[in-house]
Amino acid sequence: MVERAKIIAALSAAQNAGCAFSVNIPAPMGGMTVTLTAEALAACILDQVNLPAMVTGLTPAEYGEWIEQGGHVRCCATTKSGAQCRNSASRMSLIDPAEWKAVLDSKPYCPTHGG
Repeated sequence: MVERAKIIAALSAAQNAGCAFSVNIPAPMGGMTVTLTAEALAACILDQVNLPAMVTGLTPAEYGEWIEQGGHVRCCATTKSGAQCRNSASRMSLIDPAEWKAVLDSKPYCPTHGG
């Protein structure tokens, strides 16, 4: 097996020569193109990481929710039946994953539950 350091060195040399490595990943409202670092690309090759989650800074579960909800954040309230409320707590689709994560972490409520 090729060593991580050798893969990173080869990719870095290509980048220094003017090559760019990018990937287009699904995102709310379409897709987003992200430029990969040599380290990120090596992680994809060797560790089989979830690339879309890694490049957005989200966990695989968060990335899936971000896509599934179309960039909206679900209300954090619990319904009478014990399930999570299915209403959107964000008024608009958040296409920036960091912004979406910040709203998610704030534990927002929908208008029905006091948001």
